Amino acid sequence: MPELMSAFGMSNKGNTLIEFLSTYLYGFLLLMLPLVFIIMSANKLIMGYIDNGSTAYLIATPNC
Repeated sequence: MPELMSAFGMSNKGNTLIEFLSTYLYGFLLLMLPLVFIIMSANKLIMGYIDNGSTAYLIATPNC
């Protein structure tokens, strides 16, 4: 995870407590907000097929 955080510019520790907290707070938000959006989008896409019953057809087909 440190490599991922440094890719977003979070390798600077900051000279004061305020710089340190702002760097890690906004860096954490920069990582977590897209992750939450991706999880919500994937859930919406998959649940659409489950609600329609389309997954029952996909599971019932004999795939080799």
